[in-house]
Amino acid sequence: MIQQNEIILSGYKRGYHLITSVIENNLPKLPEKGLLHILVKHTSAGITINENADSTVRGDFERFINKMIPENDPSYVHTYEGADDITYTLYFNTCI
Repeated sequence: MIQQNEIILSGYKRGYHLITSVIENNLPKLPEKGLLHILVKHTSAGITINENADSTVRGDFERFINKMIPENDPSYVHTYEGADDITYTLYFNTCI
């Protein structure tokens, strides 16, 4: 059986945000076994999955991304949606 649900997230500032409870609270009763696919409909958003045993992991992820993709880098061509569009990425640690 395939079922599709759409969950609309409220706006988040740049960074890593836990959305586990948002996802869980918006899912119907699920079978004991199966697959869950999560798609974020945003050009520069992503999902990370980890066990969330250490809350400092989110800070490490964010510092690494900020070094790898610095905000307002003059080499960015993709700026149509705003100066921070290339680096305004919503990353989520989820543990469902």
